[in-house]
Amino acid sequence: SFYIEKNDDIMLKSWYYSSTEPSGAWGGNIVWNDRTQFLPAATNSFVMDGTVLESITINLIDVSQKSVITIQEEHNGEIAHESFTEYRIFENGEKATLSVGLYTSPAYLYAWKNSDGEIISYNETLDIVANEDATYVAVYRNGDYLYGGNDANNPALVFSENTDGTLTLETTAIVAANSDLVIPSTVEGKTVTGISNYAFSDLMAKSITIPQSVVNFGEYAFANIKSYLQTLTIEGDKQNLEFSMFNCAFRKAYAINITNNTLKSMVNNLVKTFVNTTIDVEFVSEEHLGENTLGHYESGSKKICILEKATPSYTMADFWVIAHEVRHFYQNIAMGNVTGLTVDSLLYKPTDNQLGAWKNLEYTNSNTDYDKYWYNATEIDAREFATELLGYQYVTKLEK
Repeated sequence: SFYIEKNDDIMLKSWYYSSTEPSGAWGGNIVWNDRTQFLPAATNSFVMDGTVLESITINLIDVSQKSVITIQEEHNGEIAHESFTEYRIFENGEKATLSVGLYTSPAYLYAWKNSDGEIISYNETLDIVANEDATYVAVYRNGDYLYGGNDANNPALVFSENTDGTLTLETTAIVAANSDLVIPSTVEGKTVTGISNYAFSDLMAKSITIPQSVVNFGEYAFANIKSYLQTLTIEGDKQNLEFSMFNCAFRKAYAINITNNTLKSMVNNLVKTFVNTTIDVEFVSEEHLGENTLGHYESGSKKICILEKATPSYTMADFWVIAHEVRHFYQNIAMGNVTGLTVDSLLYKPTDNQLGAWKNLEYTNSNTDYDKYWYNATEIDAREFATELLGYQYVTKLEK
């Protein structure tokens, strides 16, 4: 008998088998989403990696004359939770290559051990000849730490140790879809201070909370996050977040909860990509900005005004507008409109055609002549800049 249990299309415990046959002689070859996995009958259940189930096929097979190879993973000197264990079935004498289990990246492998605990390879994969039932263990490299991992609702997170004894989050291993992922501030008494590149790649959680202890972010820390994500909360004031880190990671309606000081730092990190100075960031009321306006650059000054919110929570639309206004600061420096700064102070300069087009224009209020405002060369340039930076386009031309 086979039983399939699922929750909102996410396969959790998806295999149960009962039979009068001896458990060691039979097993099931399970094909899910074009991925084949063998499970011996003695295995009561297994946990998928949170993937939405598209298809599943289960075939009962007699393995009494075949080789069943067990692959386990070891973290911090202990065998990881059973959900990390994989079983592979081969013909006796068949040559095969083993790779790391379902949930983790081969990039983090350190060594392979046999069932006697002897290290037999330092490669990311292991070549074997399947001539008997055997167990092979993939061991994480020295200094890596595993947090959690009991089941799909207690995500396994892999941390590497830094030279100063702190930890960096390397990858999320098991995170159920639509779950709330909270990164711990400490693991085994060591402080978590970093998030590596692609740490959240393919993550399907609906929210992420990053603790105040984290101060270092990889340039692509948020790359490839799935569209399940609705809320990102980054606690405490951060100095090194960049707008470009959020390129295509979020959508307009999703909330990015950061402090006002963090946003100020993000603005000035963007400013420093084109000029060696800083700009004042002031949080102001809607009355100051005007209706339906998220922010503006005050022409000729070194100040950007951003709509103040009761709770600092921003969207990609907010980020897009702020980046757009920072570009106006760049344009004003290029045109010589900012006291103490000239086009020569820019780290990269506009083309002669761009500069000529900007200088020959007069400011146009969108409420008085919308078409003229929309096709203004400075507005076109600022829109293109923000869209390219964030991989997201906030505004389209209104039909009036």
